[in-house]
Amino acid sequence: MRCQGHGYRTIVTRLNDEGVTPPGEHLFVGEDNPIRGNGLWTNTAVMRMTKNEAYIGHMVQFKTGNLSFKNRKLVSKPEDEWVRGENTHEPIVERAVWDMAQELASSKRKPRQMSDGGRNMYVGLLKCAECGSGLRAQLRRYKHKSSPETTAYQFICGTYAKNGKNACTIHAISENALTQIVLADIHANTALVSMDEELVKRELEKNLRTQTSTMLSANKQEMAALTSRCYFAQRMKNREEKAGEINRKM
Repeated sequence: MRCQGHGYRTIVTRLNDEGVTPPGEHLFVGEDNPIRGNGLWTNTAVMRMTKNEAYIGHMVQFKTGNLSFKNRKLVSKPEDEWVRGENTHEPIVERAVWDMAQELASSKRKPRQMSDGGRNMYVGLLKCAECGSGLRAQLRRYKHKSSPETTAYQFICGTYAKNGKNACTIHAISENALTQIVLADIHANTALVSMDEELVKRELEKNLRTQTSTMLSANKQEMAALTSRCYFAQRMKNREEKAGEINRKM
């Protein structure tokens, strides 16, 4: 499918719709999967498979490693540090097919940006009401017969965008509709403040007192714990000094 020009998203949707089990699920057949997600294909899984040289008979090792003998954090290594063993086993993908897939992967599409080169103001703030995933911004193009082409952003569920309809339902909201909702809420709250300014002021003062009380309580607990540790440390020091004096007398 990749060599036919289909993108990762299309491939993922088809695999999930046909109920094909992802490779990671086969590792834990008959037992609990400690890293189980939603049991669906993802763009990342398909992309890694199309770049895995094991399918053409090569074994590539040391692609990841620890930062140092002290820091055991696993990081990706540069390609010039990989160890590649060619023709170590029988390939299951023809080299011509593999090369075509790599050529398609190397022809990266230019990412779309906003007209001012910045980020959409809602990015990172919106969540899906059904699955809790972050909403993803998509730039849509609209072309009308009597007017020039226009563009507008809409937001869709990130889980649906990655895994298709088996992971979450399809639903979207346009940036214009979202802005109208936000403005209406701002106007409603502004009107409330103007109607009863004293009530809002009292609520703000109440919240401030509650936050201050919580911070003081936390500081007292921290101070008590610190005092207890200091007292314990001093007792241990006194014991060591007393033991040293007894040893010297003996």
